[in-house]
Amino acid sequence: MFIDIINKYFTDLSDSDLELSKYILENYTAIANMSVNELAENNYTSKSSVIRFCQRIGFSGYTELKNYIKWDASIENNQIKSHSTRDYVTADIRKTLNYIQESNWTDIYEELKVTSKVYIIPTGHTQQSQASELHRLFLLMNIRVEIINNVASTNEFKRILEIAEDNTLFILLSYSGENENLIKLHNELNLRSFTTIAITGMNNNTIASNATYNLYASTTKSPASSEWWIQTSSSFFLLIEAFAFGFLDYSNSL
Repeated sequence: MFIDIINKYFTDLSDSDLELSKYILENYTAIANMSVNELAENNYTSKSSVIRFCQRIGFSGYTELKNYIKWDASIENNQIKSHSTRDYVTADIRKTLNYIQESNWTDIYEELKVTSKVYIIPTGHTQQSQASELHRLFLLMNIRVEIINNVASTNEFKRILEIAEDNTLFILLSYSGENENLIKLHNELNLRSFTTIAITGMNNNTIASNATYNLYASTTKSPASSEWWIQTSSSFFLLIEAFAFGFLDYSNSL
């Protein structure tokens, strides 16, 4: 996925590169019919800057990037445009299903198979519900798991870092991947070389770019200013269930 490519090169990208990648993600299906000059003009930058951005993330140039996006967005082009909040939900589910079907989580499952314990760190009320569901499924599979509800560098968290074994896994749940407290905790985990799994929305974000592994779910906010509080979340539960049962299938195949 294009978002995986961005997160792979995240630390090497400038602010203007990140703005450009954000624009591409927000206008993904339109990029296939956009010239390099149009893309540059829409982002108040130059043609050469766009080409350098493409090369910085592993493409030979803009043509190769555009062809990749045209292929990657083919399913998006066939979807009906959303006009209601219910349509947002169904569109997010379709997109997340497509991501699940294309994903191979064997590397994560291999780590999960030998982990001594899993800690799940959610960032908000909805994420806590998602964490509870993942916690329930892991317990049924006899995986030692615990939820850390307070997203802050507390004494309890520091103590967990002291007693955690090297093969402990930390799963971080965040819609945006930009929660400041979670970023700080993630930095502490990385300093101690713990394996981290980020579960975030399909956008380039700090948490995903710094995680060992990434899982993505599509989430949409209502464009209506009066409905600022609406953001879809059902796709995250779909992802979590698919991920957990996928581990069960992996374990049964050994």
